Amino acid sequence: MDKIRHDILSGTCNHPSRFPNGEKILRLIPQIVIDHDIRDTFGCPIVFEQYDFRPAEVLTEISLEEYVEFITYCLEYRSLILEQLSEEEERKKITVLTARHEAGEDLTAEEPYGTLCYVCIIRDLNGVGLDHLGTQGQEIIKAVVGK
Repeated sequence: MDKIRHDILSGTCNHPSRFPNGEKILRLIPQIVIDHDIRDTFGCPIVFEQYDFRPAEVLTEISLEEYVEFITYCLEYRSLILEQLSEEEERKKITVLTARHEAGEDLTAEEPYGTLCYVCIIRDLNGVGLDHLGTQGQEIIKAVVGK
């Protein structure tokens, strides 16, 4: 995880297409890993996953280990984006509270200022078929969930 975090933070792979095997995997399994510019009605960044692919075909082009590595990078990337967005929102809130305090407003009834951001994950299950429930599909799920 430390190497992944370092790679992402250093900018050497700051976009999912630049993750290990990212271009190939995104071509095989198109998705939005996270988009902080597109938000749901609660202001959460959007993640879009679709299952309109055949696991057997995907595994002929990439190994299970390569896919798991890509997913690990994606999860760490989402985590870093959410951490950054939470920090930005918290700084905005602190700025407003500071201005209100300096204006002499009593802030004792204010709630703590910590801010957590969430993602909205949209999963398009339209392409899910028997292949996804078969041996190779289960291998993919077990490998990803097991990490």
